[in-house]
Amino acid sequence: MKIKTRRYYIYYFLKIALFLMSRVPLQVSLFFAGMLGNLGFYLLPKYRDIAVRNLGEAFAGDTKKCEEITKKLFANLAKNGAEWIKLYAIKPKDIFKIVTEFENIEYLKEAVAKGRGVIGLSFHFGNWELLAICLKQMGYEGSVVARRIYFYKYNDLLVKMRARFGLGTIYRD
Repeated sequence: MKIKTRRYYIYYFLKIALFLMSRVPLQVSLFFAGMLGNLGFYLLPKYRDIAVRNLGEAFAGDTKKCEEITKKLFANLAKNGAEWIKLYAIKPKDIFKIVTEFENIEYLKEAVAKGRGVIGLSFHFGNWELLAICLKQMGYEGSVVARRIYFYKYNDLLVKMRARFGLGTIYRD
């Protein structure tokens, strides 16, 4: 498979960003990430239009509402990225400096208390990578089921980050 040169440039840019942003306080990173996400809404019309079109099916074609949601989506994804980058700078035991609230954990505790395994499903709401890491740090064993990322360097970066927190990766294939 031919790998586009720009993917290498993006990868090395990402490595530099990881180094720099991991040294900035999280709140500052989140602020700038939100602005970057808003900018992405305007600079990435292909992805913006796909999201607006898909949301249009759910909201009966209310384009204005779909655009508002999509703009927030772009900002939120950028903020997820900022949180993800911060994971490179913190120790596993300090994860709860980032995650300050955890809802409905009692359902997981109840299921585990019954002595059976649990398969947890997460949608791409919020920071799903952070969710798995938090559960691991709370003492729950498990791995992440994932699809391979199209460029091996990106994939390796993500798998190494998970492994740093004791999480394995099980590929769907």
